[in-house]
Amino acid sequence: MTLKYDDDAFTLSLHQGKVIAIQAGVPNTGIDLGVAGATKDWRQFAERKSLTVSITKINPNNLSLLGAPLRTRQNFNALAYLCRVFSEVLEEQGTAGKKVEA
Repeated sequence: MTLKYDDDAFTLSLHQGKVIAIQAGVPNTGIDLGVAGATKDWRQFAERKSLTVSITKINPNNLSLLGAPLRTRQNFNALAYLCRVFSEVLEEQGTAGKKVEA
């Protein structure tokens, strides 16, 4: 799963529900499943904590889904959970409005 924060991309490799590796950038094979957003979009997500609401186009600061639609539907709950964890890490580090370091 790939999470993009402004121009920074982070790819999380999962195995049996556990994150086994995190690397900066997009995988060589391309994005299979992910979410992208600018700093202001992730700030709004941190307030909402709902991926369903945060990807709705009517919201001014919405996140964008990346990758294959079928893969997204099959893994939506796991993706939503990782987005919540990612936003909490951004909040704890105080990077919600700053550039993220890999």
